[in-house]
Amino acid sequence: KTVASSVVLPVALSVVGGAGGTTTTLSSLDMGRIKMRLEGLQAYGTICALLMNACLRLFPSDSDIPKESDSKARNIAFDIMMVAIIVSVLFGSFTTVVFTLLSLYSKRALGRGLDDGFIAFYEAATPLRNSGYRSFVYSLIAFELSFVLSLFLKFKGKRRARMVAIASIISMLSMYRWT
Repeated sequence: KTVASSVVLPVALSVVGGAGGTTTTLSSLDMGRIKMRLEGLQAYGTICALLMNACLRLFPSDSDIPKESDSKARNIAFDIMMVAIIVSVLFGSFTTVVFTLLSLYSKRALGRGLDDGFIAFYEAATPLRNSGYRSFVYSLIAFELSFVLSLFLKFKGKRRARMVAIASIISMLSMYRWT
């Protein structure tokens, strides 16, 4: 059991079950800011779901899988691309599930008037949100790697070098900005 699950789960279950009343008044909660936070959580889940779709589209068909007779570089690039796709999809699915459930439980608590339950849940879920954010970044990095490698596998010769160089430079610059 992780610390996050041992703290978050009981609070989530009490929110979902509706146990207990509320002592926090609605006026003490800034509902506009809470709404903005919850929409942000949903956005992470949506973006990761779209990212997983794009990544799965890179998944090769049977005709794209390198043969044993292909060059060693092509086979290595293919294997690394497959690992990157797997990593991106798994981290992306974790992010999607985490942020969807956090948003769902938070809205359920607020909708039932369980303001104290919402506050306790949101605070207890901080480690889980942090894991979701890190997972989101890992998914993006793995997707960019798999995309660059897919270009390597699709093109040959000078065109391959140009496409991979351009994609690598843009990918590194973008990763530098968001990490």
